Amino acid sequence: MTNIQDRMGDSSDEGQLRYLHAAELAQQQRYAEAENEFAAALVMNPSLHTARFQLGLLQLTNGNVDAARSTWASLMDTASPAELQCFVRGLDALIQDDFPTAIAHLQKGISLNRTNAPLNKDMAMVIEKINAANTHTSAPRVAATSTAEPESLSTRTDFSLYNQKY
Repeated sequence: MTNIQDRMGDSSDEGQLRYLHAAELAQQQRYAEAENEFAAALVMNPSLHTARFQLGLLQLTNGNVDAARSTWASLMDTASPAELQCFVRGLDALIQDDFPTAIAHLQKGISLNRTNAPLNKDMAMVIEKINAANTHTSAPRVAATSTAEPESLSTRTDFSLYNQKY
């Protein structure tokens, strides 16, 4: 039986362990440490696409849109999972206050993602927050096929999964 110490010699395994540690730190709201661990995980194993997505999400949550977009850039490569590409497109549309497009991409990503149920739950929460924001402003509920262009809501509504404003 292999223990963690034995596995630490393989950088891809160590990257995976650092990614899991980063996720734990983020859950504990230790965001700066989590960001450092996500970044370290990616140095050790650049193919950790979900870690890259989560790092960008954390950067976005902390208000660093440019860093998030930079982190996510390589996820738009065709070798990256299609669901992560959809999630990135959805969050980028959210940044631009294009809520119908954000919802459409997030929903498509959820439908494609068959391996990471917690990530689907997180993206569904973003959709719920968009719809709740529309409800609170007396605007019609935004549907994935809507062509309505609601006024900017991101400055008044916390769409974050990490309890911080975008």
